[in-house]
Amino acid sequence: MAQAQQDFPVMHFTPQELLVLHDDYMEAPKALIRPAIPFKYIPPEDNPIGEQFDLLKYFPYIPKERLQHCNDCWVWACTGALEIDRAVRKGTMKRLSVQWFNSNYDGCCGGFPSKFAEFYSGPKSFSKKKPIPWSNANAYYHKVQKGESCTDRAVPADEISASPYYSIEHCEAQVIPTTNVDKETAIANIKDILKQKKAVIFLYKNVPNNNFGKFWGTEKEDAIWHFDNWNCGGIECYGEISEGHAVLCVGYDDRDPKNRYWIMVNSWPTNFDDLNEEQKEKYPHINRPNNIFRVSMDMDYDSTYRMPAGCSENSSGCDVEQYFFKWWTLKVSSAGDGVGFVQGDKISSSFKLDKDISGSIDQEISYAGKGDMPIKGDWDNDGIDGIGYFRPDGHTFHLDNNRDSKDDKILSYGESKDLPLAGKWARRPQKNPFSLQWQEGIGYFRPSDHTFHLDGNLDEQDDMPPISYGSSDSVPLSGDWNGDGHDGIGYYSRSDFTFHLDDNLDGKDDRTLNYLVMFDKLPNSPIPGELNYVNGKFVSGISKHGPFLPTKGETKSEFDPKIIGPMQKPLVGDWNEDGKDEVGVVIQESRWKKTTSMFHERVNYLCFYLEGGRFAYYKITPNVSVYPISGNWN
Repeated sequence: MAQAQQDFPVMHFTPQELLVLHDDYMEAPKALIRPAIPFKYIPPEDNPIGEQFDLLKYFPYIPKERLQHCNDCWVWACTGALEIDRAVRKGTMKRLSVQWFNSNYDGCCGGFPSKFAEFYSGPKSFSKKKPIPWSNANAYYHKVQKGESCTDRAVPADEISASPYYSIEHCEAQVIPTTNVDKETAIANIKDILKQKKAVIFLYKNVPNNNFGKFWGTEKEDAIWHFDNWNCGGIECYGEISEGHAVLCVGYDDRDPKNRYWIMVNSWPTNFDDLNEEQKEKYPHINRPNNIFRVSMDMDYDSTYRMPAGCSENSSGCDVEQYFFKWWTLKVSSAGDGVGFVQGDKISSSFKLDKDISGSIDQEISYAGKGDMPIKGDWDNDGIDGIGYFRPDGHTFHLDNNRDSKDDKILSYGESKDLPLAGKWARRPQKNPFSLQWQEGIGYFRPSDHTFHLDGNLDEQDDMPPISYGSSDSVPLSGDWNGDGHDGIGYYSRSDFTFHLDDNLDGKDDRTLNYLVMFDKLPNSPIPGELNYVNGKFVSGISKHGPFLPTKGETKSEFDPKIIGPMQKPLVGDWNEDGKDEVGVVIQESRWKKTTSMFHERVNYLCFYLEGGRFAYYKITPNVSVYPISGNWN
């Protein structure tokens, strides 16, 4: 995409590139719009009640460090959407590197959200496909290109530190329905995406005669830009330019029905000191300290044009009617796992899931029955884990991809005494050889001969010879121990409380880890007013809680194996979002709450002690089976 001559940086599309953009927009998946409550439509002028809403509090925003110096406005907008998504999910605002994308993908040559999403949707084994913080070495934005071509990168990708990074399991660019609907429906759809706390990427064909550049350079931030001042009536537009620009929509204000507007963030220079000499001569009074501008909601969302610039009557794509305005959002699945547990009674079981390890259950799903053994996995490759179980009586695996309590697939595999597991052990072929991803499969561990059997393709057959690993009392595990994108196997030894991890499926330890929760390190009570019962006495006070990795000088004599050891269950998950799976242990614990001067009520908890210091606890029903699980439920 060629460089454009404009007062401020914009993208310049050839006719053929405009056709690709049009086709991509028309074929892209549609964003999920939540069902609206039925109501009688009232025109805005007769309904003065409105609201102001924005996502700026989730935006790690330092205007002087967000200036655009090449045609990478689309990268700025999409990266901003990722930043907001991360802040909403994890509660931390951290700038992500635009330069990292530019140095790997020629971001200065222009593009659109689908290309951005494709880059960040590759398997974890491609380290370049992970967003990295702005603070990484050399990851800050480099203002100049080396050379005149947009492919002359300011800094090579291998000179930028790729660690640490923000692990993403799946990223998809979605179109917000704004065309072929009435104006108020288009507005309502954009509002709904914003209310879902997702930023909106607004890409539009640039304004003839650089009117918007003049607006940016001369008006204040409270001025409202009206796109209908220049559109060509929604039928045909024969222009001499085919430029485009992308900005980030972060909110709206419709309290004044006659001046409803979207709140936009731009990547252009904000004050006089940021301008080049030519810009300083044209715009000596520029004053946009927050990079904000407003766009009127009352625009023609169906506005179209024909005949891209430089296009002759016989050129490909010239006869296609295209939209001026394209509204996108990103659907992102983070790799940071949540936790949960399955609790069953004499008849059925329920999956109880905590998506962000907050200590509260976000979703409860009635699924499986007595004696069934739970598993989790992303069997439909959408970046989000489903749930499942192994039924020993019929040695069948039941998989529920959508967590709707219904079997999406039933597979006959293994025998009744086998222990189930799931993992990514087989490649999923793609048309693009660089887009190979790992397919979630199922497997089992056979205690009688301590062998792992793996079905990576869900065809009910072993994909490789059985792997001899562990012993008859081992608890089988699966996880991505080294962050290479596919899972290894492992086991937890209940006899010595040790994790054994095999990266390469060769039946050999690549590392071992003793992970004990010491009795004297446990919290006396998760809840004030509840007591621990030690040596025949109720003990008050709360000590620090969390997992405990014993050092060389510490021995088993410091904990009571009758209380801790047999109840300690292993768990695997990527809880710190580094792309590697960690280990943890889960223990059922009892506390006592004083009810009268003579009686104490027993309170039962399931306590999660996770590597890295995470801790969570959940009240459970006593005397029933409980299986801990961990997965990406978001």
